Amino acid sequence: MPGDLPHASPDDDDLDADLVGLAITAVVDMDQRILAHARGGHGYLADGSGGRNHFQGQGDFTFTIHMAGAPAMLFDHYVTVLEQWRDSDTPVRLLSAPGRASVLTDPDGRSLALPRR
Repeated sequence: MPGDLPHASPDDDDLDADLVGLAITAVVDMDQRILAHARGGHGYLADGSGGRNHFQGQGDFTFTIHMAGAPAMLFDHYVTVLEQWRDSDTPVRLLSAPGRASVLTDPDGRSLALPRR
């Protein structure tokens, strides 16, 4: 479940993703999984060899939030927050680091932990 791992934070020296200004453009409830589509943003993604690739709104990407075993109330909360961000075009920040849950955060500090698979 999302809260089982420590979370990535901006101070982590091993971040493999730090993207700001992402816009959630679609949210699909897929029965214990949430499919989310995002666009825009800027920052960096790890390149797999220890380097970083600069990312500047280079297109759209999709991610899946796996929530098998999560209480229905938590799953519904995730869907609601993602839909609110989509509907209000709220820019979010994605932080990701090995061994920690990734995190989506809005400018008001509201965040969702994303378990890594």
